Order: sequence, then C-alpha cells, then structure tokens
Amino acid sequence: MAAGIMHLQDLYNDDFMREAAARLQPGGSSPRQCTTRIDAPEVVSEQLACNWVAFNYTWALGFRKDGSLILGEIGGIMPSVGDSKVLAIATASVDRVEFGIQQLGTYDNDPKDDTLRTLETKIERPLEQRSGATIINGNINVAHYDFITKAACTPHNMLVTNGYLLWQAMGAHVLSQKALPNEMYVLTTPHNMVLASALHGMGPDQWERKHDIIKKNKGIVLDGITVIGMHITYDSISVTVRPVITEQVADNNAMVLKDKGMVPMRSHVQHLGQSDAYGNFGVFTHIL
Repeated sequence: MAAGIMHLQDLYNDDFMREAAARLQPGGSSPRQCTTRIDAPEVVSEQLACNWVAFNYTWALGFRKDGSLILGEIGGIMPSVGDSKVLAIATASVDRVEFGIQQLGTYDNDPKDDTLRTLETKIERPLEQRSGATIINGNINVAHYDFITKAACTPHNMLVTNGYLLWQAMGAHVLSQKALPNEMYVLTTPHNMVLASALHGMGPDQWERKHDIIKKNKGIVLDGITVIGMHITYDSISVTVRPVITEQVADNNAMVLKDKGMVPMRSHVQHLGQSDAYGNFGVFTHIL
C-alpha cells in the first residue's frame, strides 16, 4: 500500500484510537498509563511537502540489480528560526542511507537469510521489505532526533515512539540534541510508482539528473499521500497525536473535519534544511 492511502476520517475512529493508545504507552516496567487523544490535523504547505518528498527521492532512493526500489529512512532535528521550525535532516542519516543504497546496488537479489544478514552487517542497519521496496533504516540517532521517517507506510505504522522520548517525557534527564524534548514527528515518503519509474536505475550520485526529473514531474510528487506524518506529543499524563496533512488535503476534507469538530492548525514547520552532529543547521532556499 502506498503511504497514507486511507480516508482522513478513519484516523478519528475508535479502532485507530485504540491502536494509538496501545502503541504509544510507556510500557515496559513503567506503571504509568497515559490518556491518548487524536487531535485536529496539523497543516503544512504544499511546497514543504513537495520539497520533503523531492529531497528523499533525490538522496534516499536507489535501485537493486533487478530494478526493484530501495527507499531510505532519514531523521534529524527541528530547530527554530523565529516563529517557524526547520526540518533539519541529519547528514549522518543521509550518509548511512547512501552507503546502504550503494552496497545493496552491488548485490543480486537473494532470498537467503544469510545474504541479508551479511548486508545488514556491512551497512550496520536492519533491512525491511515494505510495499515492494527494500527499506534502509537511517534513523540512527533517535535519542537526538526530533523527526524520523517510516517509508512507504500507512498512518498505523507511523504510531511509533522510543525509549529516549518516553524517559524525557517522564522527567528523566536525557543528554540530547533534540529541540523538541517531549515531541516527535514521524514522517513518511510514498512508494510513488510513476515517479520511481521516471527515476529508474539512478542512484544518489546522479542527484542533478534526478532533481531535474522530479522538478518536471512536480505535479505528481504528492500523489497518493493523505497523511504525510504524525506529530506525537507527551506530557505528564497524556499523549496527543496530530495527523500532519497538506493544505490541499485539509481543503478536500473540510466537511469531514467540521463534522468531527476538528479545526486544523497551521504547522510551525515551514522550512527544510540539514544539520550536523553538533546541532548546527542550515536552511535550504529552494528544492522544487
């Protein structure tokens, strides 16, 4: 299934609420149980969403020898610039994904487990198969990341948390570069078959050619995406989940949201950029 293909109203039904509650509880030995709420959507601009997908399809997409797709999952921090926030993609995360794509591209597809284990050892990351694509997890420093990626997944699979975030939310002191101590964004990138076909055979090293093709196909970059991410926030007694959607999706679902009593809020996330291991960051002036 392509990322996000489900009706927005389905995120406000009891089944999704129960799933969110089960997946996002502290768990383990913690006696604490948080109340869970699915709140009104957070709306990002079409431009930011397009730039996000374009960056991923330029730097975190490749192909195996049989032509099947490789998608990388990248993360980073979200510092502030004035009243807005930046999706500052970690260079270490991108480097790990690029290395994985390069290594995977040299291997024949082999279903044997020992071959996959050898590859995982070499790139130091687990491999998954999802929606017909091989997924390389580049979310390598989750203790320091304000956002991570779950590629080619549904909103259900964006309901994830980690121990560092939970410890911080429960008052523990965690050494971290995070700009959002009790929050995390889980974003997705689609398995856009039409766009992927246009980029067939190209790796991250052909980024200029890929960028030109993506720019020419800007009109289909967001095809198939209803929900581009989840904004998960903890406080002492509750966890709140906001679906992250684009302006167009908000407009298309205005009546649905009104019926649910939900008023979409404008996101503070307005820029895309990059960050290094020391928390330094920069903002891209434009991508598409």
